[in-house]
Amino acid sequence: MNQHVPSSLSRPVPDPVSRVRERISGRVQERSIAMSGECVNPRQTGARWNFDLVSVTPEGIEYLACTIWEQASQNIDARLRHSGGSLERAMSAGMVLEVRGNAWLSKEGQVCVSVTAVEPGFIRHGSLHMEDKRATAALKSAGVPRERFSPGFTHDNSKYAFHDIDCNPQNIMVLGPEGARGLGDFQRHLRHNTRRSAPQVTYKAFSCTRTSSIRAFESLLAEAQRLQMDAVLLVQGGGHWSWLRGYARAELALAIHNSRVPVVTALGHDADVLLADRAATLSFITPTAAAEAIGAALKSSHFQKVNEERKDSEAKRRAAALAARSYEKTQHEYQIANLMRQVAAATTTANEAWRLQREAAASAGSSHFAHAKDLIETAERRVRLFSRLFTAATIAAGVALIFFAEDVLAITSKGAGPSQYWIYVAAVIMCGASSVYAQRLSRTMMLLPAEKPMKRPPESWAAWRHAMMDVRTISGLRKLRRHRPN
Repeated sequence: MNQHVPSSLSRPVPDPVSRVRERISGRVQERSIAMSGECVNPRQTGARWNFDLVSVTPEGIEYLACTIWEQASQNIDARLRHSGGSLERAMSAGMVLEVRGNAWLSKEGQVCVSVTAVEPGFIRHGSLHMEDKRATAALKSAGVPRERFSPGFTHDNSKYAFHDIDCNPQNIMVLGPEGARGLGDFQRHLRHNTRRSAPQVTYKAFSCTRTSSIRAFESLLAEAQRLQMDAVLLVQGGGHWSWLRGYARAELALAIHNSRVPVVTALGHDADVLLADRAATLSFITPTAAAEAIGAALKSSHFQKVNEERKDSEAKRRAAALAARSYEKTQHEYQIANLMRQVAAATTTANEAWRLQREAAASAGSSHFAHAKDLIETAERRVRLFSRLFTAATIAAGVALIFFAEDVLAITSKGAGPSQYWIYVAAVIMCGASSVYAQRLSRTMMLLPAEKPMKRPPESWAAWRHAMMDVRTISGLRKLRRHRPN
């Protein structure tokens, strides 16, 4: 006899993956959201814009992939131009934007936003942007060449890079995430490019994030110096910009710049230029390019060694033949050898004098830099004092105007009533608060160079020094920062 099974106890029929995805996608598409965040990694394709809207929290970086499609791009640009802006200006890295749009689900399962409106009044004051500016200023102050911060910065050529720094990478330490694809590409191409003259490679696991400690990296650099490594290679494969954010930290870049062992970077893809790349001795577009550069340097040194050995053996054979022919020629060769030793000794003396001259020039440049730093710190304290005195004077003037409000109103009008009194008080408070806020905002921008150059910048170090000793305003200090002599 067949037994009836209640429907409540029967197993539900599972939906196929496509059905579940359609259901989730439909729910996401129904959402229309308004949000704000920092514009990061904007990319234009025709009339379409793609960017990430980012918020920085104590837990880390949160972002949403946003797209402005062609049909919405013109409407948004027209609305922004009516308000004095433009879509192209809004799509700048570091802009804090307020946008509205519809959420949707990509094929990879990522929640994306189709932007339909961008509110005017945006400002380029994003957290990551300001963090990058502070890090760049710190590296410039530390002595990193300014040309490495130019917009046209390019990675080094794999064929001649190690020749330019006079480094033979026979013994190197490679730092990279264990088991990562970028490190595997480097190992595979290094074996392929160094079959005849393989280098001594020491691999250490290392990966930098926004929150990881820099002490581990500094200890690895110290170990490389102790082991007398020729170079340290920092390897990280490409990916989303947030994965590489740790290599834009000022602490890591300063450690690279201050390292006594040359640090070479191979981070990300072709388009990635990170702060670590700008601070490094050499930088390559990919780990594969770094392996090719090492192979090219070792091949060149290998062939040079073979040619030198061949030339030495040929010279010895000829010297033996000449010595067998006559004693006079042997004496002549001895005289030539003695002359060569004298030339070598003279060359050594000249090199030592050149080294001492270079050290003296470096010492003078260091003292010059320290003096400039002291001038800037003194000027900062002076300008901050004047700004605070002006703020205190503004507050005192506002209090005085409010305290003698009736007398002021009696002078300016006849029979001032209560409404005029309160309007007058509100106006004084608003003006005073605006002035105090403007001074405070200026003090926060004091450490940044001015965006616009001076009409008549100092023409010499002495003129800049006198101007820095006399500066009293925040705007003047920022302009002098921009025109700081090298």
